[in-house]
Amino acid sequence: MSVYSEHAWLPWRFEKLPVGFFDEPLNVQRYLDWLLASSGVRDYAALRTAHFARHGGLGVLRHFDGSPQRMVRAAAASRLSESEGVEVSVPTYNARHHWASVVEQRRFLDAVGAQLGVASSADGWERWYTIRRVQVEQAGGHTLLKNYYAGSMYAMLAAVYPEHAWLPWRFRRLPRRTWADERVLGLARRHAEETLGLRTVDDWLRLSSAALARLGLTHLVKMAGGIDGLLARTGHDRKEQRPIYEEEGKQVEVNNGTQMS
Repeated sequence: MSVYSEHAWLPWRFEKLPVGFFDEPLNVQRYLDWLLASSGVRDYAALRTAHFARHGGLGVLRHFDGSPQRMVRAAAASRLSESEGVEVSVPTYNARHHWASVVEQRRFLDAVGAQLGVASSADGWERWYTIRRVQVEQAGGHTLLKNYYAGSMYAMLAAVYPEHAWLPWRFRRLPRRTWADERVLGLARRHAEETLGLRTVDDWLRLSSAALARLGLTHLVKMAGGIDGLLARTGHDRKEQRPIYEEEGKQVEVNNGTQMS
């Protein structure tokens, strides 16, 4: 900024802010004035999290516990300090207190989703599978991901949005040792059976690698020890040539056309 001093630089537009930038009330006021002009909002009180999200300001909002109202109060403190010479302090961000609340985590991810086009997309939850971890971190979620969910998008979304049945193998990076989690392996097996119409152990053994790839299960099955390992870990041994599903003691016929590629 010192080199091109003739230009009115906006510090919050850069990837990293100067240390302690928003501890200065006048800087808070400068940012809010810019946001009002950029978003077309007429009054500070009308600012919502979505306005910050649309203008890349979620990271800025973190300095105020994710609350637009707290930031507005900090701006009011700035005006009071300037007009009356009263020294005031701006509320600082407390990451541990803020992220400990799942409600706040959800509020943050709702806003991130809106910024990245998740909330408005027709496919809804599906868009989250394409979102990279770095995108959430850049929006202000680095501490949340690292300290609470060991960097796992799957673990975070499963905790914050438990109403959706997340499929861990659909994410760009599998959570660590997912292949050793029998609950996940069981979920993967049931998902494949329901999607491909698999009913017996023999159906599994005839399954092509292309069919597994289409479901995104190639790596998970490989790490589990292949088809044999997956079946053994989820209670079905290849030596047992019996139907996996039975209805009233009768074997269910397999639709071979849906499970072969």
